[in-house]
Amino acid sequence: MWRTRLCKLLFLHTCAFVHAKAVEDATGDVPKTRVLHVTDTHIDMKYLLGSEAACDAPPCCRVHSKHPDKTTDVIGEGIVAPARLFGEYHCDTPLAMLQSAMDAARQLKPDFVVWGGDTGPHVAGDEHLNGGEALLEETAELRARVLDAISNATTIFAKMFPDVPVFPVLGDDDMVPSSVYSGASSARWLMTEAASLWKKWLPPSALLTLQWGGYYTAQTASGMRVAVLNTAVCDIQNMHNFIDGGASARTQLHWLESVLAGARAAGEPCLITGHIPPGVYSGCWGNYSAAYEELLSRYTDVVAGQIFGHQHSGSFRLLRSPSTSATPPYGVAYVTPSFTAYRDQNPSFRLYQLSRSPLMVSDVEQYHLNLGKANAEGSKGALLWSPSYVPRTALGLPDLSPAQWQGVLNRMWANETFAGVLRLTEANGRAWMGHNTELRDYLCALTGVTDQEFVKCARKSEEIMIRQYTGSQHTYVLTAMFQFQTIIEHFRHVLGGVHPDDVAHVGGQ
Repeated sequence: MWRTRLCKLLFLHTCAFVHAKAVEDATGDVPKTRVLHVTDTHIDMKYLLGSEAACDAPPCCRVHSKHPDKTTDVIGEGIVAPARLFGEYHCDTPLAMLQSAMDAARQLKPDFVVWGGDTGPHVAGDEHLNGGEALLEETAELRARVLDAISNATTIFAKMFPDVPVFPVLGDDDMVPSSVYSGASSARWLMTEAASLWKKWLPPSALLTLQWGGYYTAQTASGMRVAVLNTAVCDIQNMHNFIDGGASARTQLHWLESVLAGARAAGEPCLITGHIPPGVYSGCWGNYSAAYEELLSRYTDVVAGQIFGHQHSGSFRLLRSPSTSATPPYGVAYVTPSFTAYRDQNPSFRLYQLSRSPLMVSDVEQYHLNLGKANAEGSKGALLWSPSYVPRTALGLPDLSPAQWQGVLNRMWANETFAGVLRLTEANGRAWMGHNTELRDYLCALTGVTDQEFVKCARKSEEIMIRQYTGSQHTYVLTAMFQFQTIIEHFRHVLGGVHPDDVAHVGGQ
């Protein structure tokens, strides 16, 4: 068993994976802030019981999902692997799964919930937007599916946590087309509806910046401040980050600095959260990541923690100033694994505990559902959500300080077997998932978030890393030949995924 292997490999004095409270908190009896983080839910309102779960164009479990060997086009016939109630490994999330998980998660009594983005469903392999006359119709349909997912998930969070604040985040798959964001005007369909749905949780000032830029800040009853980022401004798959030259990213970081300065003046600890973690390995441009890292280095007395998602498997990032591998880290950015089972993952969520003295994440508890076992046993009622990874227990750490995580990283560099088993543990016993699973690249990503340090460590150029992330063989070919404005102006009609509204400001027809 993968957890037993990790325990034996680490020579721990205990290998019991029971409730996370088994670990004595190094910070004593100081009250903790308990934060439930649920990210990458990818709710699919078209999930259909009994449909094909082993289709040729994942995600599956939809009415038109078809097995590669199916010889008939009749819907409902020739099903090889029928979709079951709580989900499948090649499908997005049915609403019943989220309902079950949040019913279990509320028993952890969080002080507040961070709902980490990517609530919208993945686009299936045969549904990608194409240019031409059908684009507007396809876009409208996909936007409606995203809003339907967000609306239904909002209802569940509100029902399960009636007296607990919920802080939602926007992810790249909440945009339509995915990762395409050029400011509030391009996402007004999303921002306006989100503000209306989430006004029960957010103050007017937060709703204002949410609608304007997709980010906001709010304060909890305990005095903890939460700063929610819109990481679309650093998404390497968002072409508009080429066009504005990083202006949107700079605006948001300037706003974040004002939030942190205000929190310092008011004596408020601040939790920072967003969807895409810093670093080009994670899909966030290096210039933004470097500026983010430098900014936070000046507010270590304010930042209580950093939590992100997007990657679908758990991990962490070390932040340094100056940003060199020889510099001791000053901060840790945590990456929570996905809630969706899509791409062969077990559904997960985490509970983070934040302490004020010292100011840090003092504990992490990762919970999961063994979906394969639940389906094999034919579960129809309550599902067993159990702790699968508690770093302080699994790794034998006295605390979760940056120095302790540096020690873990050193062991990973020195012992490939240990690194592999830890990645397996972070992924709840499934294959560790990311856009790039090469072990060296992964370790380089944990080591630092700036491009300069990462490419030196990985021994690859930034272009190669972006090609691996996007699955493209031609990342910069056109941009080496023409200015980007020229490409959009003259080639936009044949570029898949380019919405007319997003390029309306570009001259020419």
